[in-house]
Amino acid sequence: MKILFIIFLSLIGINLLAQKERGEETLSPLKYNHVLLNSNTIGTSKNIDGMFVYRYDTIKVPNGKGLFDDFTTNKFKPADAQPGDPEVSDTSWFHLYRAGIPDTMGTEYMSDTTYYILIDTVVGYGFDSLVSTYVPFPSYEVTVLDICTYPPTVHLDTLWPNAAYIDSVWPSSVIDIPFKDPSPDFEQDSVKVYKVATSILDTGYLWVDQGVYRNNTYAVDPPSYGVATFDGLDYAGYPYNFTTTAQGDNDYLTSVPLDLAVKEDGTTPWLASDSLELSFWYQPQGIGNEPEASDSLVLQFWSPTDNDWSTVWVKEGAPLDTFRRASLKIISTNYLRKGFQFRFVNYGAQNGSLDHWHLDFIQLKSNAINDETLQEIAIQNPVNTMLKEYTAMPWTHYKDSPELYMLDSVNLDVVNSWTLAVSANTAKYDVSENGVPLTTVFADNATYTVPAGGKVSIPIDVYQDASWFVFDTAVSDTSAFFDVDFNFTGGVFLTKSNETFSLRQRFSNYYAYDDGTAEAAYGITGTQPKLAYRFNSAIADSLYAIKIHFEPSVNDVSVDPFILMVWDNTGAGGTPGNVIYEEPLLVTPEYNLGVNGFYTYELSEKVPLSGTYYVGWKQTTTSRLNVGFDKNIDHQDKIYYNVSGTWANTSYQGALMIRPLFSAAQPSGWVGLKEESFDMKLYPNPTSSILQYDISRPDTYACDLIDLNGSLVRREWIGTTGWINLSDLQSGLYLLKVSDKRGSFKTIKVIKE
Repeated sequence: MKILFIIFLSLIGINLLAQKERGEETLSPLKYNHVLLNSNTIGTSKNIDGMFVYRYDTIKVPNGKGLFDDFTTNKFKPADAQPGDPEVSDTSWFHLYRAGIPDTMGTEYMSDTTYYILIDTVVGYGFDSLVSTYVPFPSYEVTVLDICTYPPTVHLDTLWPNAAYIDSVWPSSVIDIPFKDPSPDFEQDSVKVYKVATSILDTGYLWVDQGVYRNNTYAVDPPSYGVATFDGLDYAGYPYNFTTTAQGDNDYLTSVPLDLAVKEDGTTPWLASDSLELSFWYQPQGIGNEPEASDSLVLQFWSPTDNDWSTVWVKEGAPLDTFRRASLKIISTNYLRKGFQFRFVNYGAQNGSLDHWHLDFIQLKSNAINDETLQEIAIQNPVNTMLKEYTAMPWTHYKDSPELYMLDSVNLDVVNSWTLAVSANTAKYDVSENGVPLTTVFADNATYTVPAGGKVSIPIDVYQDASWFVFDTAVSDTSAFFDVDFNFTGGVFLTKSNETFSLRQRFSNYYAYDDGTAEAAYGITGTQPKLAYRFNSAIADSLYAIKIHFEPSVNDVSVDPFILMVWDNTGAGGTPGNVIYEEPLLVTPEYNLGVNGFYTYELSEKVPLSGTYYVGWKQTTTSRLNVGFDKNIDHQDKIYYNVSGTWANTSYQGALMIRPLFSAAQPSGWVGLKEESFDMKLYPNPTSSILQYDISRPDTYACDLIDLNGSLVRREWIGTTGWINLSDLQSGLYLLKVSDKRGSFKTIKVIKE
C-alpha cells in the first residue's frame, strides 16, 4: 500500500509542478523517458548489490585541442559487463563484523542496552509482592559497513544483542518469555559488487556514468546538434524518486580520471602558468521544463590530495535563455595531480522529466582564451525528414508518386561559434540503402560564409535540373530504409563529427509526423471529448490499425475505455466532419515499453480511405488520456479537439505520436509489434500469492511487473521455469512483461487477488 500511495502522489506532483493548461487541453511534462526505457535493461534499484564498478586508467590532456566533447558522438563507456566475463571480478561485503569476522546471517543488534529481566517475590511479603531485576546483556564492539552506498563507509559501534528474557523465578526458575524487537536497529546483510578491469577498448571514452540523456531534441539553438540533458530521470528513464515533493541531486556527468601531473609527453609538469582551462556551454529549460530559482546546475572538482569533491561553480535555475559559455582556470596544486576529475550535477525535482539543463562543447585545454567564443563551426539542428509532410510513410504509397512527397530543398543549419567569419564548403547529402551508395546531391553554391557568432541555412535542392531526387523505388516491394548523410566541410576545427548528420528515412506501413521521441504529454478533458489528427493519402488503401504512444497519466486511466474513430474532412473549414468508422470494441490506454513506446490497436474491420481524413478517439470518461507530444516538429494545424460540440484547433505547437497503418503496405506476416519468439504460460491467474511460469525457450529473461500507472513495481531476472511471489502487492491488475536479450517480449495481464 505504501509503495502504491507514493507512486500515486508522485504522479500528482508532476501535474501540479509543471503542467500547462489551456481550457480543456493540457500539455504536461513526461514521467518517463521512453528512449532510455528501451535502451537500458538494468534495474532501477539504488541497492549496490549486484552493482558493476568500472575501473578507468587516467588519461592525459592532449596538446592543442585538448579534451573535447560536443555530444554528437557517444563518449560514454557502455555499462554492459556480465558476471563471468574475463575482465570481471567480484567482491562481497557484509554489514556487520565482530573482530574482523562477519556475523552469521540473521544476527540482529540494538543500539541501546537490552536486558535479562528477573521477576521474584519480595522477601517477607509473600506471593503478593514482586520485584523486577534488570540485568544488562553484555555489549559488543561491532564494525558496521554501510552497504547501501559505494564504496561502503565504515564505523565502529557499541551494540547489544536483539534479545530480552523475562524470567519469573516463581513458581520455578524456568525462563517464561523470550522475545526480541521485531524492528532491530542492525541486521546482518551482504552485497556482492562486480569490478570491471580497464581494457584497451576503453580508448576514446570521456565519461564514467550514464545519468545524463545524450540527445538532439531538447535544446534550443545549441552550438552543435548534440547535447547532454540533465533532469529528474535516471539512466534507465525512471524517476529518481516517486515522492511528490522530492528534491535532490539527480544526473551526474563525471569525467574519467585525468593525469594533470604531467603533460602528454609524460615528463613536463602542468603549472599554474599553463592556464589550463575547463570551458562549457549551458542552457536552462530548452524545449523542456524551466528549472526554478531553487534548482541549480553545479560543477565540482575532485582533489586527489584531499580525496574530496569541491563545488567550484553554481548556476541557479532560470527561464529559457540562449546558450552561455562558462570557463574556469585550473591552477591549484590540489587539482594538478594524477587522478583529477570534474563532474556536473543538477539539483531539482526528482519525480519526472523536470527542471532541464543542457550542456554542450565541454573542453579542457591549455592557454585557452577566456571569452564567449569557441573556434568551431557545426551543424546546429537535426534534419528530420526528406519528405514534405511526413517523417515516415507507407512504402507502397510513396512508390505510386514519389515526386509528390519530396521536399523542394533541405536546409542544413550551420552555426559559427568563433569571432571570425568562416566558410562552409561542399555542402551535400549522400544517400545509401542497406550500405549500398545510391547518389550524392550537392548544394548549388560551392561556398557559404557563416558570420562570426551567427549561423546560415544552406539549402540543398531536392528538386534540381528540372527533375526530382526521389528514393529508388526498385529496392524493395513492401518496405525500405534509406540512410541520408548530410555533410559540409569547414576547415580544421575541433572535431569533424559535428559536420555530419545522419538521417534514416523510413518507409514501412504507417504514416508519421513525429520523430519518435516525446518531449511532453498532450491530453484533453470534458464530457466524452474527442481528439482528431489529420492525414492525407494520395492513393486508396485500407486502414487496419492505429499506433499510439500513450504516456502514463496523472491518475490511473489504464482502465478508462475509449473508442477509436475515423472522420472525413467535411466539417467547417476542413475540420473533422462525418464519421467514417467507429470501432465497436472499447479499448484502453496501453503503455507499451517494448517498441519505442507505441502500441498497435488493430481495428475490427479494414477501413477504405483516400484523400484527407482524421484518425483519433472519443473518450467515454472525463479523464485525460495523455498521448506523446513531439515538440520539435510542428503540425499544430492538423490537431483538433472537441469538448463542447465544436471542433477547435490545438493551441500547442508540435506533433502527436499517433500513426495510422495501412494494409497495402503491410508485409506478409506483419503483426505490427516485434515478433514474439517464445511462448509463456502463467498460472494460477488470478492469484493471491504465488504465480508459476513456464517459458518455451531456455534463456535468461528480464521480468518487469508494471502497475496501472505505468510505473515499474519490480524487476528481476528469471529462467525458463519457476515462480514469482506477489503476496506483498496490493490487490489489482498488473502487467507482467517478459523480455529476452534479443528484444523479443511478451506482456500478460496479471490479477492479484
